[in-house]
Amino acid sequence: MSSSSSGRWIVFTVLAFFPAACAPLTERNDSAEDRILEERAREYFDERFRFYPVEATVAGVHAYDGELGRFEVSQITSRVRQLRDLRQRLLGIDLAVLSWDGFVDALWLTSTVKAELFELEQIEPWRKSPGFYADVICRGVSSLLEPWGSPRVDALLSRLGQVPLLLQAAIGNLENPSPLALEEGLADLETCQETIADLPRGLEGFSHDARADEIERAARQAGEHIQGFISHLENDVTPAGPDSFRWGEEKLRLQLLYREMEETPLQTIRLIAERELSDTRDRVKELAVTLDRSSMTAEPSATSAEQQDPLGGEVMEPTEELVSATGKLLATLRQWVSEREMTESVSEAPIPAVKVSRFVPPHVLARLEAPGPLDPSSGAVFLLAPPKESPTGRIPGPAVPYELQALAMREVYPGKYFRLVTGRGQAGRSDLRRLLISRANREGWAHYAETTLLDEGYAGADPRLKMASLQHLALEQTRLVTAILLHAGDLSLSTATNMFVNEADLDPLTAEREARRVALDPNVMSASLGRLQIMKLRRDFLGARGDTTASREFHRAFLSSGELPLRLVRLLLLSRGEGQTLED
Repeated sequence: MSSSSSGRWIVFTVLAFFPAACAPLTERNDSAEDRILEERAREYFDERFRFYPVEATVAGVHAYDGELGRFEVSQITSRVRQLRDLRQRLLGIDLAVLSWDGFVDALWLTSTVKAELFELEQIEPWRKSPGFYADVICRGVSSLLEPWGSPRVDALLSRLGQVPLLLQAAIGNLENPSPLALEEGLADLETCQETIADLPRGLEGFSHDARADEIERAARQAGEHIQGFISHLENDVTPAGPDSFRWGEEKLRLQLLYREMEETPLQTIRLIAERELSDTRDRVKELAVTLDRSSMTAEPSATSAEQQDPLGGEVMEPTEELVSATGKLLATLRQWVSEREMTESVSEAPIPAVKVSRFVPPHVLARLEAPGPLDPSSGAVFLLAPPKESPTGRIPGPAVPYELQALAMREVYPGKYFRLVTGRGQAGRSDLRRLLISRANREGWAHYAETTLLDEGYAGADPRLKMASLQHLALEQTRLVTAILLHAGDLSLSTATNMFVNEADLDPLTAEREARRVALDPNVMSASLGRLQIMKLRRDFLGARGDTTASREFHRAFLSSGELPLRLVRLLLLSRGEGQTLED
């Protein structure tokens, strides 16, 4: 097969979007076609941000901060028409004369347009999910409450004032949601209602205290309208059948193709994931034996904070201790990553601030809040759930629980925040690559980086930390397996719950919550899928160089490629993307 037809094969069989195209064989300077592509990308984001104004705020584009979005049928129809027109004009771009970066961007933009069309026309969250509207409201409010700066009060009041219009559209749009979507949507709306009711107290201390009454009034009125919507859902909406949550195999296949450019058959992915999960379970059992033996032979330990906490530190109040110890942990992680020279920019990025927030639920432990890719703000905040106290007022165990230490690796160093700062440090990256994110790439890197860090000896390969990491890995792998079985098979929710109990060692209530989460959103499979793709790419990258020890070179090349779908990363790192994205 010639190199030209090889490039054409990639576009035909993997992406299937361009009727006649081949990958450019050499690096070229930007052409007129590249400039046309830039215009198309700018058009896409302008229209998308107008349609999804909350997304614009999250991205750091503040022109629509006062808008919440309406999602009336006429607006959705107009958006579908825009996307179809843009798709046709993208097909008219001559890929053969694009620069190499332009070629990759064109594939991704076209795939993204297809994905949004598919979501609006086939998945239809605006028609089938009350939780869609809860998410718009909650994200619309929370995205204006920057943890690193003062809230934008005028925009906040405007969005709260638009809640009635959004919910009026929701009442007209929703048709027979699944019982599961209805139940979870009601729970999400109640949580949203509580968050909005707590706004006045949460905004205390900022310079706009003089407007406290105005904020309280707007929050109360928005909460009343949410309550009215909840009553409507409880009394006037008829759910569909109990199995109506299932997407079906074809929809799940197309979702993976458009969102992640992944064409591996679903059942093949499932078999790979089951094999990996079995291996993880074996490692958990082996490590459990080691921990049991060590606990039987360990000397009695003192109870001071310094001896309980491997990071050390003076005795403090539980909240202060957690914040202080977590800050030390992040500094240690950054130093470890910097010493391994994954990239040159990590030492220049500020360590995220650490705060405890009552808005972080205990089962989440923590989450990273960072400015959007186009936001001029700098810095980030690692928000922690309030610590659990023992009856004596002390935090039981280490000051930073092992689960939280593992989470910090995924969320901060060398995970998502690390990706953010390395991406911002790369000059010349297109807005498209800054704004579009492959979920499998981002989530997959976070899990790959965590396990790689431990495999390379971080924290002396502490078995308790490794156990926390392995247990989360088993959870992600179980999500991937159950997502395929629930949506492309006939697995019941109760059986999926039992799988989370048996394979991920979750308690029954947490397992049920996970099963319901996967049933509502099969995209939660992305983390495990992405990790498998990255591991396969690494093997192929090192194999092509004949050097299985060149991990540093792989990490630098991977991080410089951006958060593209892994199929496109293969195009950049390997000779025209040769090989499968997953093992056979």
